[in-house]
Amino acid sequence: QFDQRSDSAAQCVQLMTGGERPLVRAATEYLFESAGEGPFPFTEENLENMKAEMGHVKTGQVTYAVRTTNIDGMDITQGDIMAIGDGGMLAVEKTIPDATLKALEAMIDEESELVTVYYGADVSEEDAEALCEKAREKFADVEIELQDGGQPVYYYLLSVE
Repeated sequence: QFDQRSDSAAQCVQLMTGGERPLVRAATEYLFESAGEGPFPFTEENLENMKAEMGHVKTGQVTYAVRTTNIDGMDITQGDIMAIGDGGMLAVEKTIPDATLKALEAMIDEESELVTVYYGADVSEEDAEALCEKAREKFADVEIELQDGGQPVYYYLLSVE
């Protein structure tokens, strides 16, 4: 399955280093905006602080398998629902909610405080709300917020801080 973010990250690394294009299995995008004004102007100090904080964020993606394969020791059948994290496969399940909850289970630890769930174009707001309610019951010690991400291909994008 083609992951445009991973491909873009690989291209950026190749351009920045002048070397060969690396294999990037998963990539997370961070977006920040600043015109040099406001409470958080773009400065080297703020950039270093952002980099330090990014190390505390775990990300996951929930999508479907386009072919039968084995990744990270997990057997995957075409049509299965896969949860992919920063370090590889988190879960393979038959339903979107099951895969998403298993992913959160793998990502949330005792230091986790906030989970942000971005639901994609193929998920209704009602289904996303129902998933978040189950997650709130299961992970009562963390705040869980829901956002309409509108992204194609990925049912959910997950962020755990």
